[in-house]
Amino acid sequence: MLICEAQAPGKLYLAGEYAVVNPGNPSLLMAVNRYVEARVSSSERWLVTSDQFSGSQVVVGGYVPDNLSFASAALEIARNYASKVSEREVCGHVHIDSHLQSDDGTKLGLGSSAAVCVAVVRAVLAAYGVQASPVTVFKLAATAHFLVQGNGSLGDVAASSMGGLVYYRSPDREWLRSFVDAHTAPAQGRASINTRTTPAVQHALDVDAGASGLHRSSDSKLAGSPDQFASATADFDYENSLYGTLSRLDTVALVEQAWPDLVIEQVSEAANLEIEVGWTGKPASTKALVKKAAKPVEPAKYQAFLHASARSVDALRALVSAPTGAAVRAPAGELASVVAELRAQLNELSALRDVPVETDELRRGIEIALAHGFAAKSSGAGGGDCLIALRVNPAALATDHNVTAYSHSLREAWLEAGITPLALSLSPAHTTAASSSDFSAEGEVYDA
Repeated sequence: MLICEAQAPGKLYLAGEYAVVNPGNPSLLMAVNRYVEARVSSSERWLVTSDQFSGSQVVVGGYVPDNLSFASAALEIARNYASKVSEREVCGHVHIDSHLQSDDGTKLGLGSSAAVCVAVVRAVLAAYGVQASPVTVFKLAATAHFLVQGNGSLGDVAASSMGGLVYYRSPDREWLRSFVDAHTAPAQGRASINTRTTPAVQHALDVDAGASGLHRSSDSKLAGSPDQFASATADFDYENSLYGTLSRLDTVALVEQAWPDLVIEQVSEAANLEIEVGWTGKPASTKALVKKAAKPVEPAKYQAFLHASARSVDALRALVSAPTGAAVRAPAGELASVVAELRAQLNELSALRDVPVETDELRRGIEIALAHGFAAKSSGAGGGDCLIALRVNPAALATDHNVTAYSHSLREAWLEAGITPLALSLSPAHTTAASSSDFSAEGEVYDA
């Protein structure tokens, strides 16, 4: 029986995507109206499955394949926190369904791993009847995401947790790592579960991949003979893994503690701001690009980049935000100038750190947008994925969100150039996480 379900939006960076990796540096993001959904159903034990990975399953305490690592980490930290603040006893099957990919399953660069963490945290808290602020959801989901990925600003987690338009300064992740180390109870030894008998392992042992003689594994690192896979999973030490760490972490202290340098603010979007998104069709590895950009080259020039980025991010925030129901009154040329500065800064960083931010496809899409009266730049780590185009429509009213002729023309031109327009808009802002009391016995969807 369905206990509850929750969703979390994907994200796009408007500005500050590389500078925000440095603690305290600002960025501006938008949560978009495509989501990851997490459903919790009654079960005799906690387990995780996903529509994307039909051959994979995680039983809590057992082996975790790479493709369910973010979801499993989010489940552990949410279960840990909820059990400390709720008297309810819960055991459930968490099933994940993501809509942040293209029709053929290719990633769009919308922060799917972050949205998975947020959706799972929300759903598990709801199953326990725990209502939590967006910042509490962020702290839990961000910790899980950071421990799995090992780098990144966590801005995508912030956007997914908050919804809407978000101004974000990243926390000190070295502090976070130290906090986790200092507030985690020691392991008591190996987990007692026999991972050889879990359905995921049995599936991997039973499915023949074909003429090659190899057997399919849900984890590409373990693809090989059944004996190799069984040996690797049997050797998995849950208690001393990051999942065991998250199950023993003092999550109440984690949530109550002020995080150094962290700033998350909801921003009211101006009613006459048009945002168009184009997808190159070529996915990029954010983790690899961020790691490459972090290499220490010419510190003085890098500091100049950080200062320039901060000024431009704050300027863009002032231009695209307004009190609810108001409209942007700044000249369109001012918006174009600020976005051009942000684009130039990313290209300077690209040359400084040898990071391929603006690919030929992104450059072509940006030039087309400029020719159609939009300000434009790459979004996120670059190297593929998406670009954004912004325009102030002075004729738009607060209640008029119809797509203008400019947008129609831009989309057609993008299509002709091999850029796919994505029908994305701002996701609504969140106030609290779902509670199981918000669901009927039939599993009514909570719309945050």
